[in-house]
Amino acid sequence: MPINDELRRLVDRCGVQQNMVTWLESVGVTAPEDVGVLAATEDRVTSQILQVALETEPKVPLATGPQHRIQVTKLWLACRLMMTERDRDSTSDDSLPGSVATAIKTRWSSVHNFELIGDMLVVPSLLKKMWAPLSSNPRAVLVVHAENIKVHSATADKDSIQELRRTAEGEARFKEVLLDETKGHFDLYRRVRAYLWSTAYLCIEFRSWFSFQDALYVSERVLFHINATHQERRPPVAHFVQAWASTLSKWSDSIRTTNVTLSEATKQSAQWEHFWTMYASGTHNKPQGLLAIQDADPDVRSKLDKTKEDLRRMQSEKDKAVNAVAALKRKGQATPRGKGGGQGGRPPLQRRR
Repeated sequence: MPINDELRRLVDRCGVQQNMVTWLESVGVTAPEDVGVLAATEDRVTSQILQVALETEPKVPLATGPQHRIQVTKLWLACRLMMTERDRDSTSDDSLPGSVATAIKTRWSSVHNFELIGDMLVVPSLLKKMWAPLSSNPRAVLVVHAENIKVHSATADKDSIQELRRTAEGEARFKEVLLDETKGHFDLYRRVRAYLWSTAYLCIEFRSWFSFQDALYVSERVLFHINATHQERRPPVAHFVQAWASTLSKWSDSIRTTNVTLSEATKQSAQWEHFWTMYASGTHNKPQGLLAIQDADPDVRSKLDKTKEDLRRMQSEKDKAVNAVAALKRKGQATPRGKGGGQGGRPPLQRRR
C-alpha cells in the first residue's frame, strides 16, 4: 500500500531515498503515526528500524549507514513531533478534534497543493466554532463581527482579561479573553480574508457549497470597496465594519430562508455589495436610527409623511404671503411702518444742497 500524502511530504522534506520508502510500503507503514511507533526512542531508530530494513525483504543495502541513518532519524523525529501536536489538539477544548483537523489538512493539501499558514486562517478556537454550523444539516455560517475575528497577528501585544467560564464537564475555570478592536482598513481586510479562507478550508469536502475560488472572489471585492474613495476621501473603518456585519447577516438569512449555498449567496452581489458602497450615496448624513424606524414601523412612517406634507403646506402659504406683500409694495399700497412713511417713524432723509 502506498504512503499517504502527509507522509510523502515528510519523506520529501527529509530526503529519504526511494528504496527505503519502498521498504516502508512493503511492511505496511503508510502514515506518520506508523513511522512514529516503529521506534520507542531516538537512540533505537537504528536497531528497531534500520537494522530491520537491512535484514528483511525487500532489503535496503547499507540501511544502517550514515546517509540512511540521518534521513530516517529526521523522518522519525518529524513524525513524533506531529503525533505530539495532534495529541495536544485532540485534548484541547479550543481546537478542532485531531481526526477532523488531520482529515481537513490532508484533503486541502491534496486538492490545492499548498498549506494555509499564519494569518490566512483564524485562530483554532474560532475555527472550531465555525466548523459546528458548517458541518450541521442544513449547513449554516457563523455570524462573527470583525472585532471577534481573531488572527495570529491580532493576538500579539493585546490586553486581556480573565473571564470565568463553565467547561463541558461542569467545572468553572478562568479563560483569558483578548480585548481587541479593528484598527485600520487593512486590518479589517485581513480579518475578513481570514474568515472567508477559513470557511473555504473547512468546506474542502463540499466545495460546491463554498470553494476557495469563491473566497478569493469575495476577498477581492471587499478589498476593492475598502480601497475605494468617495469625494476624494475614504470612508472610515467603522463604516466597513458595519458593512461586514450586514453582509454576513444577509448571507446567513439567504442560506436559512432560501436554501441557497454560500457560494450562490456571495455571487448575488447586488444583495450585499450595496452595504459597502452606501456611504457614497449620501445617506450617511441622514439620521440612520430615524430611517431605520421609519422603514420598520408603518405608523411612524405615515406620521412622518403627514408632518412633511404639513411643512410643505406651511411653506407654500408663507411664500404666498411674501409674494402678496411684495406685489403691494410694487403698487405703492404697502402700509408704512411709522409716521411720515419712513423707517420706524423717522422722517425721510433730506438731501443737502
